[in-house]
Amino acid sequence: MRRIRVIGMAGLLALLAGHATEAANPGKLDTTADLLAFCEGSGDAGDPTGADLAFCNGFIAGTGLFYLELVRADAIKPLACKEPTPPLNEIRSAFVRWAKANPQQLSAKPVDGFWQAMAATYPCSR
Repeated sequence: MRRIRVIGMAGLLALLAGHATEAANPGKLDTTADLLAFCEGSGDAGDPTGADLAFCNGFIAGTGLFYLELVRADAIKPLACKEPTPPLNEIRSAFVRWAKANPQQLSAKPVDGFWQAMAATYPCSR
């Protein structure tokens, strides 16, 4: 049986590494543009503490874990595949590059924009 390693594992590893932060109001997160601001570390508060990047990492981890469980349950087909699973900072950078290169997608819901970016960056072979 062919084993597929998906992007969500990077998020899990980041959480398990103990990168916990204090809970904070993340601000507005309605669009892919909002997520881009957090992932660049340039959210509403100017991010003097790194809280924006921590929030971005948490978003990636959360959506990645949910995605991974959906794939494992055969509820969805894999959207993004990479062997070996890239580190979290690479995933975040790939999202930022994609979002900047695709401004027409910035009004999409954050989860939709993120997974469009991952599918474009780490396509699965058919």
